[in-house]
Amino acid sequence: MQQMTAHKGGGGTVILPGIRSWTQPRRPLDVTFARRIHAYEARLAQLESRAVAEEEDLQVIRSRSARVQSAFLPHRLVPVFQPIVDLRTRTATGCEALARFHLEPLRTPDHWFAEAEAAGLGLELEMHAIRAAVVGRQGLCADTYLSVNASPQTLLSDDFSALVAELDGETLVVEVTEHSAVEDYDALRAAIDELRRRGVRLAIDDLGTGFASFMHIVKLLPEFIKLDISLTRDIESDPVKQALTAALVGFSAQIGSELIAEGVETAAQLRTLTDLGVEHAQGYYLGAPAPLPPRAPT
Repeated sequence: MQQMTAHKGGGGTVILPGIRSWTQPRRPLDVTFARRIHAYEARLAQLESRAVAEEEDLQVIRSRSARVQSAFLPHRLVPVFQPIVDLRTRTATGCEALARFHLEPLRTPDHWFAEAEAAGLGLELEMHAIRAAVVGRQGLCADTYLSVNASPQTLLSDDFSALVAELDGETLVVEVTEHSAVEDYDALRAAIDELRRRGVRLAIDDLGTGFASFMHIVKLLPEFIKLDISLTRDIESDPVKQALTAALVGFSAQIGSELIAEGVETAAQLRTLTDLGVEHAQGYYLGAPAPLPPRAPT
């Protein structure tokens, strides 16, 4: 007689006539499928979120680019010039060109240049500012040099090299700031050597704000070193700043550089700097940045 049993639904033991029993494994296909669907939907949501973010990033870039491009319109970027004074003779021997932006939103020049860099227009805006300064320098005396700010990227560019070729290099100083990163000092030195052959001199700006400016000095041996305003501020009452400035006076003399103190705003600061041996300075106490008057016809 055959052994028989009823089938148990949903899996379990099954006995068929003439066949030994076995355990039927559970395969929760519905759970596996649901998990795959959930993973797919999560991945799809992630892709959609990324697409939205990329579109938002693109809109931000377009907005930045439009704002920066407005600075190239006439009279939106205007150069002003601040005198650099020889403290021994109290006469201006140079002027630093500074950019002023007359457009919305109202903000400081460093924000405009940072946004231009983020929008991929950093070189173009720097060159625009330098060209404006060169045009505006016509009011300078013949024996006064023009100092312009430039990043390493600009110094390495063909545009800057072509502009310098049109100028009297003896009257041009290029300032490289502490905030400018240098990826290849050998290439930058080669570019600066070529500029020096044309008479251009180099200044390292913002000494005292970080380590990079010291590396710039060691690697590039500038003709001018500019003390940051953070060292000038309260120097008349700060013995530590006085000691550091005195050391930098000796250091600059040993390497053949001239020291320029920035941000001089009071008579006490000027007196202290002079007593410490600083020979050049600029700041509102010595002269505020302003457009140059047209040069009188000769």
